[in-house]
Amino acid sequence: MPVLTFLEEYDFAGKTVIPFCAHGTSGIEAILRELKSALPKSATVLEPIGVYRAELLQSKEKVQRWVLKTTK
Repeated sequence: MPVLTFLEEYDFAGKTVIPFCAHGTSGIEAILRELKSALPKSATVLEPIGVYRAELLQSKEKVQRWVLKTTK
């Protein structure tokens, strides 16, 4: 809910959004659907990354690879 409130308060028209989150059992798919529906159609949503909460401490390399791939 805080993220959706943030999206409502600022204009993301024509902006690029790079989603990342730590999640529990629900995964990133539902979060991504909500994010895309809250953003204007002119916003670009790049490839997201979701890290399962129980794997946070072991996810450093995964996140680093994602950052390098996403920022090219």
